[in-house]
Amino acid sequence: MPEEPAWFYKLDEFVYQGYRQGMAVPLLALDYLKSETSDNFAFTTDCEFWKPAAPKPEAEIDFSCVMDGTLTIGEAKKDGSLGNSASEENAEITKYKRVASGLAARRVVFATLADDWNASTTERIITSFKDMRYVQVRFLTAKELFGKAN
Repeated sequence: MPEEPAWFYKLDEFVYQGYRQGMAVPLLALDYLKSETSDNFAFTTDCEFWKPAAPKPEAEIDFSCVMDGTLTIGEAKKDGSLGNSASEENAEITKYKRVASGLAARRVVFATLADDWNASTTERIITSFKDMRYVQVRFLTAKELFGKAN
């Protein structure tokens, strides 16, 4: 038996569950966006939007924030695409357009831990949001999220 008790560290359950549920990307994106804010910053993660008496949410977003008075909503992915097929990606893009319109968001951010977004994904997003000129679309990658190239 040692003279002093052995030290051990236990990760807080809240932190562990957040990491397990994929909260690293949204939190890194929010941290990056906060660094660009000059005055006020308020945020939330993982929001669901429900229609009255609906059995499931109408839409879900990974994070949202208000940066100096500008409402921003965002999607966070580990890899650089929104889905496994063009139809899956188009469904995600349509969802974000609907939420941005419904909330009058002025910015939509797509964040990934990958070094780059898939070129066809970014093209789909840019093309789809062209009719919403009041919405700024931003893409964040590992470079921005980690402050350097991954």
